[in-house]
Amino acid sequence: EPPDDVVRDDAEHHAEDEPHAVLRGEQQPGERAEYKRYRKELEDMGPVNMLALGEYDDEKQRYDLLASQLEDLQDTRSTLLDMVEEYDNRSRTQFLETFNAINEKFKETFKEVFEQGGDAEIQLTNPDDPLESGVEIAVQMPGKRMRNIHLLSGGEKALTALTLIFAILKVKPSPFYLLDEVDAGLDESNVAKFKRMLMTYSKQAQFLVITHNKGTLIGADHYYGITMDSNEGYTKVLSVSLEQ
Repeated sequence: EPPDDVVRDDAEHHAEDEPHAVLRGEQQPGERAEYKRYRKELEDMGPVNMLALGEYDDEKQRYDLLASQLEDLQDTRSTLLDMVEEYDNRSRTQFLETFNAINEKFKETFKEVFEQGGDAEIQLTNPDDPLESGVEIAVQMPGKRMRNIHLLSGGEKALTALTLIFAILKVKPSPFYLLDEVDAGLDESNVAKFKRMLMTYSKQAQFLVITHNKGTLIGADHYYGITMDSNEGYTKVLSVSLEQ
């Protein structure tokens, strides 16, 4: 049996070596397994790429450039969207102002043309989005209920459409109008109404009317006739001024 001092020396020796044993993974099985796991992870990573830092700097510069360009594009897009919204709001306001003004003049002119009564108005098919909306004409002929213009007779449609044209003339006058056989579907009484409108509004604008209706010709300032010369094979223009 060794002396007590030898046993004590061995204990002290092992106590001094214990930290080193833990660091080397020689005495702790759990830490040894963890050490092996970390070492395997390092091995799985493969060799270190010494050019990685340089490649990172290149990619970072490219990323910063693209990020800056993207930010510029987003700012430009935001500016354009704001401009579009501003123009849409302005267009919507101007459209509704003009639409309402024409609608009021349309009602007024309709009552002037149809002296027996009746009413008419233009309506938006989609009031929530007027810029993308269609426009319909609703008409109430004297003694009848309000209905869409498509349900009217041919003569009523033509005269109502002409009434709308003259209503637009009141809101946004034009110096010149060309009407091509717009009276073709009108009966004698409606031709008289059409002629009365022409006589009234011809003081504000010039009307060139193409017609085969004798009732429309009455009251015109000038006549221009187009005829074919069958012998010579070309057309001739004949003009007559009632002022002469």
